[in-house]
Amino acid sequence: MGAMKPCSGSEAYLQDRVDDQLGWLSKQAARNKRWFLVLRLFQIILAGYVTVMASQSSLYPWVPFSLTLAGTLITAMASWEGINGYQGLWVRYRQASGKLEREKNFYLTDSPPYRQAPFATDQDAAFATFVTRVESILGEELDQWGQAASYTPKGSGETA
Repeated sequence: MGAMKPCSGSEAYLQDRVDDQLGWLSKQAARNKRWFLVLRLFQIILAGYVTVMASQSSLYPWVPFSLTLAGTLITAMASWEGINGYQGLWVRYRQASGKLEREKNFYLTDSPPYRQAPFATDQDAAFATFVTRVESILGEELDQWGQAASYTPKGSGETA
């Protein structure tokens, strides 16, 4: 199966919409992954510090304060990660990016659902299907973002 040549409006759509969104999603996935891993690494290091230094608390007068500080930092980092949901965002953006990339590859290689019959060449219909499917993927991402942004934990004092 040869690669399908995009029809006239599709090249602009591919570049301005699809490739732009792929770049944004990849950048955001990488950013959230980095924040998640950095915060988690520091929590692990501080937890190890607390474990090792707890046995030294009677030997050095500064150790109790450093243990309190380390525990506070662990709590703050875990809370910040929980508030921002870096791991969940990283996974969600990577999944959306993967779906979008897959759809783009199906379209560019004239694979189903863009080729309905063995010799179908209706590029306008294929492009319309492509746009519909891409916008559906992006719409799902937007809906998930809206749900996450409006989430209020139970017991927070706010009413719906």
